[in-house]
Amino acid sequence: MDACGFCAGGTTNRNPCGVATLGVVADTWVSQASPASNYGTDTSMQVVPPWSGAPAGNVLVKFDLSSLPANAVIRSVTLTATASTGFAYGGDGNV
Repeated sequence: MDACGFCAGGTTNRNPCGVATLGVVADTWVSQASPASNYGTDTSMQVVPPWSGAPAGNVLVKFDLSSLPANAVIRSVTLTATASTGFAYGGDGNV
């Protein structure tokens, strides 16, 4: 069985799990300190965890899903982001 529970190459007539790489079509960030502000044209994004004591900042990312079939079932997603400046939790650049 593949990760989706189908017989890969078997007689179930079901395709095994596919892998798709989706492109980002829009991104922005929002700040608890300034909820009405629009940061969509910023060249960087700020993520501020609530435990930091500073007003929280969250990132919003929109993906182009048009390459996925209409009946696709998403079983898992992996998102990888790298901090290029500032501090990343754990200090290794991965967020």
